[in-house]
Amino acid sequence: MKRQALAHMTRATMLAAVSAAFVPAVMVSTATTALLMAGTVALWTAPAAAAPEPDAVPRKWELNFEPGPLRVVNVTVNGENRLYYVFTYKVVNKSGQDVLFAPSFDLVTGKGEIIRSGRGIPGSVASELIARQGNELIQDQISILGEMGQGDPNAREGLVVFAAEDHQPGELSLFVTGLSGESTTVKPPAGSTAEPVVLRKTRHIRYAAPGLITSLGNRPLSMVDRAWVMR
Repeated sequence: MKRQALAHMTRATMLAAVSAAFVPAVMVSTATTALLMAGTVALWTAPAAAAPEPDAVPRKWELNFEPGPLRVVNVTVNGENRLYYVFTYKVVNKSGQDVLFAPSFDLVTGKGEIIRSGRGIPGSVASELIARQGNELIQDQISILGEMGQGDPNAREGLVVFAAEDHQPGELSLFVTGLSGESTTVKPPAGSTAEPVVLRKTRHIRYAAPGLITSLGNRPLSMVDRAWVMR
């Protein structure tokens, strides 16, 4: 879709387009490439050498991404206390060109559950968590979408929320797509009826989550490492 067309979309239409673009996701491990297409999982067994990796030197536009803490918070919804993960971040465009900023956030538990940011989250929860930050510059995941100018004056700060239904996830992996223009196409093995899948350069951040997350209080989860991957 051309940038000119996207620029004239309503935020609701743009969000729908972004969600559709990122539903096909590919999880790459040293032994298996998992295709996640519209909720259907297909496995392509491949040697580790076949797993695509980002270019060592970026050749496409790339945004500077500064992750904030990932915390577990308690919010009262309809009289019930519920747990959520909340993640804040800052992004700056120093790519040398204006870009469409339309990020996608997935949180994956150690048990393989994939949690999409904002899914099943009442708007009132995001609004309350933004108010708790005490930072008027922070935007929710819908408000932050759109054309992004260059340099520090055009930096954006965002907040995303994930449902925290499993209180003992083991570990957590955060995948952030939409920070780079780099992509590659993975073709299925010979004889397969599967369609080729586009992988995008994605920021991967791993967190330790030992024991029950309810015991964390206001302490953020410990970041283990972070890297660029193709997903």
